[in-house]
Amino acid sequence: MLAVEGIEPMSTPVHHLLDDGSFAITVPGDGMLAGMVVAAGTAGVQAVLEMTDYAPLPLREPVRSLVWISGRLYGIPVSEVAALLDLIAADDPNPDLLQVNSESAEDTRYVLMRLEIESVVVADSTGAESVGVSTLLGAAPDPFCAMESCWLQHLESAHREVVDRLASRLPMTLRRGRVRPLGLDRYGVQLRVENDDGDHDVRLPFAKPVDDVTGLSQAIRILMGCPFLNGLRARRL
Repeated sequence: MLAVEGIEPMSTPVHHLLDDGSFAITVPGDGMLAGMVVAAGTAGVQAVLEMTDYAPLPLREPVRSLVWISGRLYGIPVSEVAALLDLIAADDPNPDLLQVNSESAEDTRYVLMRLEIESVVVADSTGAESVGVSTLLGAAPDPFCAMESCWLQHLESAHREVVDRLASRLPMTLRRGRVRPLGLDRYGVQLRVENDDGDHDVRLPFAKPVDDVTGLSQAIRILMGCPFLNGLRARRL
């Protein structure tokens, strides 16, 4: 969602981080914001882009984390839009890019704008933290980001025994609620405990960061306290 003072927040079908540290954002071409940005010219318009990370499971509270990106919003000359769209599509072929106003577009709903970042804040159940633009640009996708949703859904539906083994690592005060798999990354597993007192998120860290499925499997077995760290097949060999 994109928020600007004086108008209702709006969704942004495309929000793409560029190499220079700015975000390319699409907004409705016939909306009030598009006119405000054009009228502001080089002064730009103060805006906040809010990005929400939802859990892939039907939890009581589905939001895992929030990111707020504050900065100034500027228009992009139509003559430069086509090249920028090609650059974005090379990384993320979002179908909504076809509806952005450019010299070659026929059916357009959106205009492409640039959000020059002034600050970034990331928040989750543990609190909020400021992130520098250089850190944001230097961050790489987690090696398990593409599989995380399917893995958590499968864990919830088909492997409750794994969740129960992981839950045995929790403090006693948190074992009385319903424990759900919440997140997975190279640093560990997150669990959500839903009980009468509210929701509690707990991270179970791996002994060391992992980078592939083999390392992930071993790390989870260690967390479970499984004696066959490499699986039964590897033990027989």
